[in-house]
Amino acid sequence: MTMKRNDTADWVFMTWWMLANVLPLAAGWHWLGTTIVDYPGAVAAILFFLQCLVFAGQWLILRSYLSIDHWWLTTSVVGLLVGFVTGAFVGGSVDALIGSSGSDIGLLIIVSITGVVLGLAQTLVLCRFVQSSRWWILTSTVGWFAPFVVIILIGYNIDYAIMGLVNGALFGCVYGLITGVVLLWLARRKRIFSFTHTMLRELYRF
Repeated sequence: MTMKRNDTADWVFMTWWMLANVLPLAAGWHWLGTTIVDYPGAVAAILFFLQCLVFAGQWLILRSYLSIDHWWLTTSVVGLLVGFVTGAFVGGSVDALIGSSGSDIGLLIIVSITGVVLGLAQTLVLCRFVQSSRWWILTSTVGWFAPFVVIILIGYNIDYAIMGLVNGALFGCVYGLITGVVLLWLARRKRIFSFTHTMLRELYRF
């Protein structure tokens, strides 16, 4: 019965986790595809705001599932900002070296560095609640890198509105699936550790 309750909780967690990652990005990227925004800074600000909505949704879920406090939201926002700025600088420098502005290589560098820094920031919070939290840095990096590889392979020969919807949903799905599975693994390790620690403490009393 315990396993069934845990399995049910895991499915509920994955459902909400996927929705929290997919809905804001799919809706937001779709809106960007239907709206003319000529200023690149405005586009970046909108994408940043959409990702902050994702972080807020993630925190609401993690607060009930792992009792994670508000620092998840704070460190995620800071990590995203620092990671993107750093990635944009490095990616832009690489683009300048190869003589290509806005290349796929530069984009993958940007999202990879963003994923690393964001994962590092979030690990500072996760390490207080779960074991093996260091794996989250790799998880975040792959979670950001993989969907953009798929997006690049798909191409952009479709309507901008549809492209925004598909790409936003695709990023949210791939990122949500990768990170959600790892979070479940980390949560199970937390439960195992807590149970083992309790048993050892009880045995010590004898």
